[in-house]
Formats: sequence, structure tokens, C-alpha cells
Amino acid sequence: MSENQAMLLKLLQAGKTFSEICGDFTSIMPEDEIVNFVAGTIRSWVDEGIFSAYQISAA
Repeated sequence: MSENQAMLLKLLQAGKTFSEICGDFTSIMPEDEIVNFVAGTIRSWVDEGIFSAYQISAA
């Protein structure tokens, strides 16, 4: 797992929103790459079975 993937996992576990996560990545990667990285990584984790369930908590 890359450092960026580890950071993404920690942010997801902390309950951050997609928007908040993308904002946290602005300091470490170009803005035009963030959405593709975050969404692509989450999608690959779902496709690979790393995430098999999720829970949405009330805001």
C-alpha cells in the first residue's frame, strides 16, 4: 500500500466525506489528479473485495 493509499484509508476510517478527503490531498498532489486518485482507489478496493460492506452514519 502506498503512502497516499494509507492516508486515504485513515481518512475513510475517520469518517471524512469525499469532499473533505479531496481537500486533505491538496497539499500532497496536484488538484487535477485528486478526484481520480480517490475515486479510483476506492473503486479498486471495492472491486478487489477489500471493502465488502459500508455503513453510512447520520450527519
